[in-house]
Amino acid sequence: MREIKFRAWDGEKMLNPDFINRQGHAYWKENSITERTEIVMQYTGLKDKNGVEIYEGDVVDLDFEQIGEVKFHDGESYCFWVNCEEPTPLQEHHKYTASVVGNIHENPELLGDK
Repeated sequence: MREIKFRAWDGEKMLNPDFINRQGHAYWKENSITERTEIVMQYTGLKDKNGVEIYEGDVVDLDFEQIGEVKFHDGESYCFWVNCEEPTPLQEHHKYTASVVGNIHENPELLGDK
């Protein structure tokens, strides 16, 4: 069973929301952050070879010359895919080969023209 957690992009930095509503908006208790954000990314349940948690929106290097964005792919046998030249399901064995090199919000240049 994988741990269910999220992070959110507020336009400037990544934050850990206190809860996500049914519409997928991130919120925080005690109004420590007054605005909600609709850019929410789910944890895949996997860590990379350096122990870094892999989330949707992360840019990962699969260590065989493929770099791509992690995306949720509904309707497939695998929930999360690395959207690269050859789309690849993100699987347990990638914890030995993949490394998070950034994310699409803070490092859009990592994906080049994609």
